Amino acid sequence: MEFHDVLHGHIVIERSDIIDLIKKLLDTTELQRLRNMRQMNFDVPLIQELGRSRRLPHSIGVAYISLQLAQHSNLNLV
Repeated sequence: MEFHDVLHGHIVIERSDIIDLIKKLLDTTELQRLRNMRQMNFDVPLIQELGRSRRLPHSIGVAYISLQLAQHSNLNLV
């Protein structure tokens, strides 16, 4: 499963159990609302990329970083 986020870059998730979990989460109404919400509600000339980015890919990027931290800390993920 692959995603792209302006802040986190290219994200690749390979574990099938995590992919299944993400698919279930993406089907929820709450996360679907994020698809159309911009990261920032105004344009800032110096960081225009943030003005165009959406909250859903950013949320996936944050979840990916959390997954990496959990793996690095040897936490039980599922």
